[in-house]
Amino acid sequence: MEAKVLEIKSQARLNPAEVALIAEVVSRGGLLVFPTETVYGLGCAADDQGAIERLYRLKGRERGKPMALHLGTVEVLFRYALVGERERGWIERLLPGPYTLILRASPAAPKAAVSEGKVGIRVPASRAFQMIAQAAGRPLLGTSANRSGEPPATKPEEALAQFADKVELIILAEEPLSGRSSAVLDLTEEPPRALRGELPGL
Repeated sequence: MEAKVLEIKSQARLNPAEVALIAEVVSRGGLLVFPTETVYGLGCAADDQGAIERLYRLKGRERGKPMALHLGTVEVLFRYALVGERERGWIERLLPGPYTLILRASPAAPKAAVSEGKVGIRVPASRAFQMIAQAAGRPLLGTSANRSGEPPATKPEEALAQFADKVELIILAEEPLSGRSSAVLDLTEEPPRALRGELPGL
């Protein structure tokens, strides 16, 4: 298998052929590598069980460790999480941004992203990713683009070297990536707790 490669230039929107390609790969259970503002991500449709099993095998991740929902807009988040005023304040401050927020899962949250009633949600501050999410037309289950225990891909050449023969689509973007994985903040606790990275100050 040789991945198709799509390079997103700095532009206002994807062209129809690019939208169709992303939608087709996701709808057919394909895996894709995509840019965020932090590191490259690896993902698939969050409601496709076959694709999810492939994703876990490729990642080398224990099945009991959930991956995060990757969404294109903050507004969509409220469909998949139960949010009170306290959580809403954090969401408004931090998203879109380099954070994975752990929230109470709503009944609509895809089962693959839920653990002990909680769901991790990413809304990257990446124009390229936001266009990809819109083209996909459904939430993506995602993780950093690397095998478990190895550094994530932060440059196009790293993404290509690791995944060119393992996924259906690799999407590269001109936007710079920070190279630092998203902070993981558990907002179901009071006070919120940083599981990775640091809790931002008030």
